[in-house]
Amino acid sequence: MEEKPLYEHDCETCVYLGRSRLKDSEIPVDLYIHVRGLQETDLLVRYSSQGPDYISNSLGTFLRFPTGIYQEVYLEILKRAIERNVSIK
Repeated sequence: MEEKPLYEHDCETCVYLGRSRLKDSEIPVDLYIHVRGLQETDLLVRYSSQGPDYISNSLGTFLRFPTGIYQEVYLEILKRAIERNVSIK
């Protein structure tokens, strides 16, 4: 049985990559990757169904500055996307 997202997310372009937890948190989050156009990819972490309740970063920015409190969860998104052969730009 395929795992479903915990939270509503209305972007049809995003690829759901499963659930995780933020470092030092018990709150479950849904992980997504979003390929925008030909040259940009966003990493997205949704923590509720409310519209603005998510954290995101462009892949390019993350690769240039791979630190911060969300580093582990962004790396998890990339790992899962690669395992599922999601096209990353």
